[in-house]
Amino acid sequence: MNMPAGIVAALIALLAWGFGDFFIQKTIRLLGRLESLFLIGAFSCIVLLPFVWRSLPSAVADLQTFSILVVTFVISFGGAMVLFTALKHGKISVVLPVFSSELLITVLISVLVLHETVTVVQLVLAGIVFLGILLIVVHRDEMHWWERWKTTSIYERGIVLAAIAAVFSSLNNIFTAISSRLSDPLTAIWFIHTGLGITSGIWLIALGKFGTMLRGIPKNWKLVLSQSSLDNIAWVAYAKAVTALPIAVTVAITESFIGLAALLGIFIGKEKVNRTQVAGIVLTLIAATILTLISGG
Repeated sequence: MNMPAGIVAALIALLAWGFGDFFIQKTIRLLGRLESLFLIGAFSCIVLLPFVWRSLPSAVADLQTFSILVVTFVISFGGAMVLFTALKHGKISVVLPVFSSELLITVLISVLVLHETVTVVQLVLAGIVFLGILLIVVHRDEMHWWERWKTTSIYERGIVLAAIAAVFSSLNNIFTAISSRLSDPLTAIWFIHTGLGITSGIWLIALGKFGTMLRGIPKNWKLVLSQSSLDNIAWVAYAKAVTALPIAVTVAITESFIGLAALLGIFIGKEKVNRTQVAGIVLTLIAATILTLISGG
């Protein structure tokens, strides 16, 4: 895949994650965390299988590729459970911005550990994206400044969990990229998501909730289809993008989905944020747009 195609894939991931996480939060609150994860995995297993079944034997037979895929699955499952818990209890317009600190961690790993080549301008723009995200994090109220230091009420619910999920996600970004480069994007995502579906499905059966989930699908099929398809589209697009672009650039572009998801939370979910948070959303989207334009040239 060439660089312009990588940019297109990154933009597709941006849009799919922006809308997909909005629907994922609704699914989590309606059906549950494991249920949402199972449905995403089941969708991937069924829909992507016709495209990957020929390449699966070689991917599994290669010890290095198989090991990386398994590690990626474990990281993905842990991160998803923590993030979904944060989305269940916190506002999407604040939880996702905190979660997006994965950008900084991913960029550092890709540049310092993987030694990827990124220009100074790209790094600066990635930093601006991160700065914009930080502006969205803290919920400010009417307390005086001298009262804020001794209370945690200025922090939105779910922030701690979102921060932990960010660490998992940064590692997931890196290992998904490595998995996609060792095998191919579709095979990597199928393996990881199918693993998520099987694990969460077994867990649901053990808890006696599998039947309840199945009965809840017909009346919520539009929501289930939306969250499952969009999340898979986002991950496949990301996996394709990182085969053509540096991981740091790809994540910086796709991370602006936070701004889109936050806007959906504000205008559709009727969530309240202050002017500083709105400014952060705008700054994030502008910096990501410029980064996209200069990286695609």
